[in-house]
Amino acid sequence: MKDIGFVSHCLGANSTIIAMSKKPDKFSKVRALAAIQPISTNILVKCMLKDKYPLFKSRYENINKKSKQYTGYTLEEMSPAEYVKDIRVPTLYVQVREDPWTEPHDIQDFYINTPEPKQIFWIDGYRNRFDGYNYFGENPRLLLDYLKKYM
Repeated sequence: MKDIGFVSHCLGANSTIIAMSKKPDKFSKVRALAAIQPISTNILVKCMLKDKYPLFKSRYENINKKSKQYTGYTLEEMSPAEYVKDIRVPTLYVQVREDPWTEPHDIQDFYINTPEPKQIFWIDGYRNRFDGYNYFGENPRLLLDYLKKYM
C-alpha cells in the first residue's frame, strides 16, 4: 500500500482538516497534510467584503444569518479552527502573508493549535490569494521536500 498525503487548498484544506477530525479512522493511512491557505469562512467573507465590496460590508450579519438558514451553519462554524487540534499527521501550513482576503492571525492560530510535527511557510512578495494557489507550480522544492520527508 502506498503512502497517502493531502495537498489541499483553501476551503478544500478546511474540508480535509474537518474530515480528519470527525472521521480519523478513514484517514489512518494518511502520512502528511499540506494545507495551502486554509481560512475561517467568517474571516474570508469579512475581508472580501472590505476588499472587493466595501459598500456591502455592513451586510455581514445578514450574510451570516442567511448562511445559517441555508446551510445550518454560521460562517464562524465553518472554520477549521476547532478541528486542527485533532490532526495526527505532520502538517504544513502555507499562506500568502499579504493576502487581502484573510488575516494572518487566522492561519497562525491554526498552526499554534495543531499538534507537532508542524511547519508554517509564509509566501512573501505577493498580495494576491491566487498566487498562493499557484506558488508551488513555479517553486516546488519546499513542497516536494516536505512530502518526501513524511511519505
